[in-house]
Amino acid sequence: ALPIVNGQPAPARVSGVGSAEYEAGRWFVRGQYQREGAAFMPLAGYFLGDRQGPSGEVRFQAARGVTLFGSAARMSNNVENVEDVPSLRSTSATAGMCAQLPGRFFAIGNYSVIGLRSRLTKEEAPSNTENRLAMLSLMKPLGRHSLRFSWREMSLRTPGNPSRMRSLELEENATFRRFTVGGGTRMDSRL
Repeated sequence: ALPIVNGQPAPARVSGVGSAEYEAGRWFVRGQYQREGAAFMPLAGYFLGDRQGPSGEVRFQAARGVTLFGSAARMSNNVENVEDVPSLRSTSATAGMCAQLPGRFFAIGNYSVIGLRSRLTKEEAPSNTENRLAMLSLMKPLGRHSLRFSWREMSLRTPGNPSRMRSLELEENATFRRFTVGGGTRMDSRL
């Protein structure tokens, strides 16, 4: 049992991450489980603690220059079950493909489904959202420069306020030995 401080469980002092990877031939598989208590703080100014759950990814090189990939995760917070901390649980799954095209073009496409279940208090009914993201990118290296064009469509399925948004992005980066500069622009439209 956790020690009690001010009527609430004290933050766990032990956090951990376990991971296993397998790579052979055209396959790469990784599975991971993490449990980070509220006291977990890896770097000053960045808070990543108070979460736990499994995640995994798979990559398969289907042909020369063509890679299929997928990932999934299920995370929840409030590891110590503190009563006045909102409860969040997320699930995500992504599948996609990366391909090298003629003319040194590279294309990446992926589709993601992200679910979030939140509850501010134990008495409140949970709120569920399910969001979807489709994205296609085309990249082309040109000497020291790299151009990227992306199309993205998001479907936000929140209770009482569903929405869709589409965006187009153009980005350019230039590298000079150890120094890289870049910039981009995005045009968003609601559907």
